[in-house]
Amino acid sequence: MTTNIAFVPGEKGKDVFSTYYVQDNLIHAGHQKKIFLGNHTKRVCRFCRRDTSSTTFRQDTHLIPELMGNNILFSYFECDECNARFSKYESAFANYFNINHSFARLKGKRKIPEYYSKNEKFRVVPGTEDINMHSGIGNESVTINEQTQLMTIKTVRPSYIPCDVLKCLVKIGLCAIFSSDQRKSSIV
Repeated sequence: MTTNIAFVPGEKGKDVFSTYYVQDNLIHAGHQKKIFLGNHTKRVCRFCRRDTSSTTFRQDTHLIPELMGNNILFSYFECDECNARFSKYESAFANYFNINHSFARLKGKRKIPEYYSKNEKFRVVPGTEDINMHSGIGNESVTINEQTQLMTIKTVRPSYIPCDVLKCLVKIGLCAIFSSDQRKSSIV
């Protein structure tokens, strides 16, 4: 089945989204309590399709990785084995974004991560209200163009597997789909 969506400017165009999509849940950034999606009593892993008779569900599994600042969205539909496998993908994702985590000021498990260059001559330390950068003598990682007033920072990204970064993003997307909308899928 193919659905054609035509955008009509003006008053009619405002209803296009609600015509084709139904909003089941709305979770905003200020939410404080943990939210679990899935069925707590009848657990089935949506990734490997195993239930409590063949796997365990002891861990609180994050829908969106904790390294992205998520500490409220969890699932009942991811088994411990798949969760362990996805942590490898999340590590690749963290390595891919590297210094950007410090500048984005996203709190991970414990705090906003600090960045240290491999030779330790350059570091980024996010504070509560600011971001401090420290550069050692002879460090060529940071250059400042006084004419344009632009700073350029060159860093070496830790190794990562690009496919694992993609798998992390796909896993996040699959977690956002309600089980009734999900077809058989596998990214493990």
